[in-house]
Amino acid sequence: MKGVAIPEYHLIQRKRKRGTVLYAGFPVPGTRKYSQMVPLETDPADLKKKRDVERRNRDAHAEILRLIEQGKIGDSSKLAAYLLNFWDYETSEYVRSKRAEGRNISPDYCRSNRRLMQTYFLPYMEHRNIETLADLSKTVLLEWRNHLFENGRIKLPGEVLEIDDKGKPIEPARISAVTMNKVRQAVHVALEHAEAMDLVSVNLMKSIRRVHEKPRKVGYFEPDEVRRLFSSPWNDFRAFAAAMVSVTTGLRLGEIRGLVWENVHLDAGYLDVVTNWQDGQGLKPPKWGDVRRGVPFPAKVSDSFNSVKEITPWETPFVFFGDKPDTPVNKRLLQRGLELAMRDSGIPKRQPSNPDAERTYHSLRHTAATLVAQRAGLDTAQRLLGHTTTTTTEGYVHTTQNDRVAVLEAQNAIWATE
Repeated sequence: MKGVAIPEYHLIQRKRKRGTVLYAGFPVPGTRKYSQMVPLETDPADLKKKRDVERRNRDAHAEILRLIEQGKIGDSSKLAAYLLNFWDYETSEYVRSKRAEGRNISPDYCRSNRRLMQTYFLPYMEHRNIETLADLSKTVLLEWRNHLFENGRIKLPGEVLEIDDKGKPIEPARISAVTMNKVRQAVHVALEHAEAMDLVSVNLMKSIRRVHEKPRKVGYFEPDEVRRLFSSPWNDFRAFAAAMVSVTTGLRLGEIRGLVWENVHLDAGYLDVVTNWQDGQGLKPPKWGDVRRGVPFPAKVSDSFNSVKEITPWETPFVFFGDKPDTPVNKRLLQRGLELAMRDSGIPKRQPSNPDAERTYHSLRHTAATLVAQRAGLDTAQRLLGHTTTTTTEGYVHTTQNDRVAVLEAQNAIWATE
């Protein structure tokens, strides 16, 4: 271990639920803060016994030297290194912990958060000379949030923009309030973990509130629009059949793609929602773990299932087959199929009764919730969609044209003469 430079450290014993834990704290020069608090495997000491304290100090020193050699002490106190490692799916201890606890965390989610750190958080911190976790303050985090909100991006003094073919600077695309809040949440989760691991004394992001965001409104399809959508053949029958399943059963896009034949009971007329396909991860349980069994489907959907089975080119477990036997249909093919069918049927992307609401693939799920809630009640719609509470389901139920006609009839009845 010769030649290993060991920084100044303090040994700190703290009582935890699991017992007393020994930490090595590395102080920031000139402050009372620690840049890093590392839990040690060395047994704590009885502080009343000098010999026990000496044993602890000796063993802890040897362990700290080993950790420095292994690269486990030093880099984690650097803000950029910590955040980028935290959102590295392959190496993150946080990810490993969540998977061990049975929580689902996808590589795409980690990659997305890593890009958010690199694009919208770390450049500003570098500009402010914030190098370590200990350098963070509420003031800096608040100024970062407000800077991002006011500029829509990280805009630094002296920034040189790319030039297009005409010699004009290319302004980076502005980000939405939703994306800003995603950045804040990614930092918040990372700092919360740092607090739990005693790398920081407190998660300062707790006091930095989210920016205001205008809720994204999802539209739905009126019953006559649904009939128009499926009145003519689509370019790809998989997209046609998948949309029909979604609009009648309320399955999510990932659940449609993850639907396997063993969970479709054609003779009995029902299916089980137990799998969900995630690109990069494969088959997973449904979102939030909401397995639903015995979801009924009508005869028209049964006919579509049989037609899909007839055109399936190879042995595959997936109902909506992809380009290979071990993968389902590409999600963009399903989304594009709906977009083209809407165009061909003259159905606008924006809801005529609510121009702020946009019709997307998820609108099929909203439509299923609305129609089922009208005929079978909100509780039944809740069970169909797999929501935990009816409050969530209420956000999926819309006022249809038939509802508006019924309301108008009731209103006119006020003035009706006997």
